Amino acid sequence: MARQPSKKLKEERSDDKVLIHCHECGGENEVSRRAMTITCSKCFKPLKLEDIVVERYDARRTLATVGVVTVEKKGQIVADTIKCGALILRGQVKSKHVFSNGAVLVSPQAELLGDVKAPSLAIGGGAKLDGYYEIGDLSTLPWRENGKVVAEENPDESAA
Repeated sequence: MARQPSKKLKEERSDDKVLIHCHECGGENEVSRRAMTITCSKCFKPLKLEDIVVERYDARRTLATVGVVTVEKKGQIVADTIKCGALILRGQVKSKHVFSNGAVLVSPQAELLGDVKAPSLAIGGGAKLDGYYEIGDLSTLPWRENGKVVAEENPDESAA
């Protein structure tokens, strides 16, 4: 005779879920903590959930994850667009657009070239920055229209 799982085990399994936000549409998705990738339930785009650590040169057109992107001291990312849950920068990032749903942390030795849109930014003294920065509540930022991320070519032209 097969044993039924106890109620306590069922409750523990429900705690194994986490709520994430899609970096494409802003929609909420409830996923298992162990999941590596999912498809957004609202826009049906594939989402990578794992954290990315860059320890050497990495060139890509797009770097997208719901997790944390960490660029180590000798790491360098060259990309058109970076979409992430959070960014920890100790090396170099050269990108047209960096969209973060969480904090962007820049160490004193780091270099960040490109436009950044995030809810918070922490910069260590001596860091090199170049670009246009929009920091604040993600829901009020103009680049997120109707929950969707909109990349502008030149933000200064739209204000004119």
